[in-house]
Amino acid sequence: TGLRVGGIGALALVAKRWPSYLDESALAHSIIYVNAGQRGVMIGIAPNDLARVVGATVMAIATHPSS
Repeated sequence: TGLRVGGIGALALVAKRWPSYLDESALAHSIIYVNAGQRGVMIGIAPNDLARVVGATVMAIATHPSS
């Protein structure tokens, strides 16, 4: 793949056009923090902006434990 071993954020994959997915629960927040595409660098971004930039599919992904 040409990628370094470890967690690779969606911003690092934009040029490779790999699919990205964002859980719809992220939309409840005004800003979320994600890897900025370089090891050790984080960025605060509005979830809708992140989804637009990386072309993410927003859907229900996470499961929540029963109460």
